[in-house]
Amino acid sequence: MGTTIIIWCQAFSAAVFVAVGQPVFDSVLRSYIRDHAPRVDVEAVITAGATGLRDTVTREQLPDVLKAYNEACTRVFVSP
Repeated sequence: MGTTIIIWCQAFSAAVFVAVGQPVFDSVLRSYIRDHAPRVDVEAVITAGATGLRDTVTREQLPDVLKAYNEACTRVFVSP
């Protein structure tokens, strides 16, 4: 019974983390891209995702967008 409860709590907390983390990530990413790379199409970056990011922005914009991605990922894992 104890093992079942622990496994359920782990699965439940993972589901909650994903549900809460995604909006935080999107919000912070949008904000940082607007601040650090104002000429970048935010929706295109979010739609492309991390794997299509390099195909979405120019070489000059890439460092600023990567910085925004880094800040958004960091923010998800840090308590406000």
